[in-house]
Amino acid sequence: DLLRILDEDAMPTGTPVFTIQNDGRILHRGAEIHADYVFEPGYQLESIDEHTAFMMKEKHLSAVPQAQKDEGTGQEIVEYRSLMRGLLEELEKAHLYIARVSEVVKEQQRALLELSTRVEALTDCDIRSSNR
Repeated sequence: DLLRILDEDAMPTGTPVFTIQNDGRILHRGAEIHADYVFEPGYQLESIDEHTAFMMKEKHLSAVPQAQKDEGTGQEIVEYRSLMRGLLEELEKAHLYIARVSEVVKEQQRALLELSTRVEALTDCDIRSSNR
């Protein structure tokens, strides 16, 4: 392993809380980073317009925490679990938005097909009456 971080209760030989392995894999034990709650019926998903307005005003995605700076060094501090959870929440919300947009497109395609059929029928009727 390139890096192993142990919980203080696991010192010195316990299971690491965080490991960066030689092959580049990162293992983080005990971190809940899923955001499946966005699929629950009670989850209040903001509208696409609300999401866009926040994103453009704040210049970041709402669920992704803003970077913090260490006052002493000026370096950015990243809280890994919050960052990953926020990214996953935004990704899952994006897929919900895609599904909604897809339904709207399908509905519009059905309506367009119906209108096209009606226009074609009217055109055929008009051609027949002008041929008389």
